[in-house]
Amino acid sequence: MALGAFLIGNKFESDAAMKAHGIMLADKFVKEFKAAEKTVICRELLGRDLSIPEEDAYLREKGVYRTRCFDLVKLAVKLTESIIKEYKDK
Repeated sequence: MALGAFLIGNKFESDAAMKAHGIMLADKFVKEFKAAEKTVICRELLGRDLSIPEEDAYLREKGVYRTRCFDLVKLAVKLTESIIKEYKDK
C-alpha cells in the first residue's frame, strides 16, 4: 500500500488501472524479497512458529527479533527504495 500511495497518486484515469499498477508494484517487491530470502513467511524466515508461545519466547531469548528481523526490515527498506527510484517518474 505504501508503494502504491507514494508512486501512484492520481496518475491513473480509473481505479482499476490504479489497482493493477499497485498490485504490480507489490508483486515486484515480493518477487525481489523472495529472490533474496526464498520466502516472505515469518515462520520460514525465522525457523520458528511465532503463534506458539514457547517458540516466540525462544526467539526473544535468543535476540532474534533484534538481529534477524532487523536485517529483514533493512532488506525491505532497501527493496522499497529501489522500486521507488525505478518507478517514481513513470
